[in-house]
Amino acid sequence: MSRFLSIFLVAGLMFSCATEQKKESSELHFKIEGAANDSLMIGYYYGNKEYVLGKDGKNDVIHLDENGEGTYGNDSLQKGVYLAIFLPQNEYGEFIYDGEALNITANREDLPFTMTAKNSLSNELKHEGMQIIKKMSAARQDAGNGKDSPLIDSLNMEYSNFVDRIMKEHPENLYVKMTAMGKEPVVPEDVQQKGEEAAFYYYRDHYLDHIPFDKKWALRSPMYQRTLDTYLQSLTYPNVDSINAAVDNILDKSKANDEVYKYNLISLLNTYANSKTMGHDAVYVHIAKKYYLTGKAPWVAQENLDKIATNVNQLQSSLVGMKAKNFDIIESTGKEYSLYDVQSPFTVLFLMDPDCEHCQNAAQQFKDAKGQIPSSATILAVAFNTKLDKLNLVKKERNYYWKMGIPQSEAIADSIGKDYNITTFPQIYVLDKDKTIIAKQVLPSQIQEVIKTASK
Repeated sequence: MSRFLSIFLVAGLMFSCATEQKKESSELHFKIEGAANDSLMIGYYYGNKEYVLGKDGKNDVIHLDENGEGTYGNDSLQKGVYLAIFLPQNEYGEFIYDGEALNITANREDLPFTMTAKNSLSNELKHEGMQIIKKMSAARQDAGNGKDSPLIDSLNMEYSNFVDRIMKEHPENLYVKMTAMGKEPVVPEDVQQKGEEAAFYYYRDHYLDHIPFDKKWALRSPMYQRTLDTYLQSLTYPNVDSINAAVDNILDKSKANDEVYKYNLISLLNTYANSKTMGHDAVYVHIAKKYYLTGKAPWVAQENLDKIATNVNQLQSSLVGMKAKNFDIIESTGKEYSLYDVQSPFTVLFLMDPDCEHCQNAAQQFKDAKGQIPSSATILAVAFNTKLDKLNLVKKERNYYWKMGIPQSEAIADSIGKDYNITTFPQIYVLDKDKTIIAKQVLPSQIQEVIKTASK
C-alpha cells in the first residue's frame, strides 16, 4: 500500500491538536471500502505544518460502522486540502473541502489514489490528476528512482497538459487554483533570445504569479509553502541583500490578506532566527527592524517586542559585512595593542576560553589545519576568564602557534562580549584587511575556502 503520498507530492506528516476559526458549516460523510469498524481523524495543512482537527486539546476521532461509513460535522471547516487519517497506521488520503457537504469514498487499500467525492468537482479533478501521478509513481519504480525514461517524460507531459486544461476549463475551481500555485512560469521566446540571465530573471520574477496572496485558503495547501521555499532557496541569490529583497517582495504581496501576511511574517522571522546558515542572522535583523520594531506586527505583545529588540541590538554589531568593533588586548608577550593594529590581509579572530572543552576542540582543529590556512591570514586568539600568566602556560603546554592575548580590562572583556554577541564559546570570525567581517561561526577547516572566495 502506498503511504504518505500527497496530491502535491509532498511527503511527511506532523500531527498536533488545533481548532480553526469558524468559517464554514458543513458535513463530511465517509464510505470507505475495506474499512469496517475503522477509526480516522481529519487533518489539514496550514503553511508548512499539518494539524488535526479537534477541541480542548483532543483530536476528533470518527468511528466507521461495519459498512465503513461514518459522518463528521464541524462548524469550523475552512476551504483547503484535508487528510482522512486512518488509525493506528496514520495512512491517509486527501480531499478538497470547498465549502460544500461531501460524500467521500475510497478504497482502504489504496487511499491516496482512490479517495474522491462524486458530488464535488474539486475532488473529481483531484482524482483524475492522481491517476496520472499513480502511473508516474509506477514508472519511476520500474525505471529506478532518480532515473528518467521516455514513459516518465510522457507522463510528465500528460500531467502538465492536464493542469493546463483544467486551468482553462475551470479557472475558478478551488483545486485548480491550488494546483496552479505550483505551475512554473513560461519564459517568452523574445526573453529567451536575450540570453540565460534574462530568462532566469523573468522566470524568478514571475514564479509567484499564481500564488493568491489575497486568499487565506492558500495557506491550507502544501503547495503554498513549497512554492515559497523554492523561490527563497533556489531562485534567490544567497546573499543578504538578495534574500532581504525576496522577503520584502513576499511580505508586500501578502498585505492583500491579514492572515496571509501574519503567517508569512511570523514564518519568515522564525526561519531566519533559527537558521544555522552564515549571514541569515542579518536577514533576521532586517525583518525585525523593518516590520516588528516599526509597528507592522500589531499582534505581538510589547514584552516580546522588547525581546526582539534586545536580540537585534546583540546581533547587529557583528553581522557579516559590517566593520568589526575594535578593542584592546595584552598579548601573551606582554605587548599591548588593538585589533586594528594587526596588519594583515585577513585576520582570523578566535574568541575562546582556555578551560572550555569546545574551545580546546576548536584549537586542535586550528592545529590540524595549520598547513591549509593561508599565510595571508593572521590568527588572533582572545582568551576570556583567564590571567596572562595562565595563558602563557596554556599556550606553551598545548603548543598553540597563533597569537594569543587577553582583554586589557574587565570592561573591555564585557564590551567584546556584547559587540561580538558571545553567548557561548568559541566564536570564530574572519576579517578582511579593513577589518570588515567576511565570515563568522565557521570551522577552522572552512577558513581556507572563505579566504579563497574573498580573494577572488
